[in-house]
Amino acid sequence: MSVAGLRCYRPGESRRLIYRTLLYRGRKGQPKGLREPDLIRLLDAAHQQLQAPIVLVWDGLSAHKSPPMRRS
Repeated sequence: MSVAGLRCYRPGESRRLIYRTLLYRGRKGQPKGLREPDLIRLLDAAHQQLQAPIVLVWDGLSAHKSPPMRRS
């Protein structure tokens, strides 16, 4: 199972956890983890829900540094 999530804080509001999961079942051609498009959709969904700018703190995963991720 892969999980990607955002812990969201906004002054005066309750904290939120916005996340996506992917369950790997070992099927041929099935991705084993979340990919760039999945992460981009997660960020877009978070931005839509929060209606505010998002400040991200990434680790060193190469998918976090790719040009598509930088544009999102």
